[in-house]
Amino acid sequence: MILGPPADMPNCEKLPATMTLNEETGERTITTFWKPTPEELALLNANGVIALWVWGGVHMPVWLSVEKQHV
Repeated sequence: MILGPPADMPNCEKLPATMTLNEETGERTITTFWKPTPEELALLNANGVIALWVWGGVHMPVWLSVEKQHV
C-alpha cells in the first residue's frame, strides 16, 4: 500500500508500506520502507545516525531494521 500525507501536512511524501497480521496474537503491524538518498548514505557512512521523529506526546512501540529491498 502507499500511505499518503495527513491533510494538515501536505508537504509529506507518500510512503510505501505493507500491513501484516500476526495469526497467533491477532496484532497488526505496518512496515514502511525508506530508501536513503545518496546524500543520506554518505552521511550514514560518515558515522551519521538515523533519527525517528514521532509526532504527539506518546511514543508507540517501533522497530527499525535494515533489510534487502523486496521489489
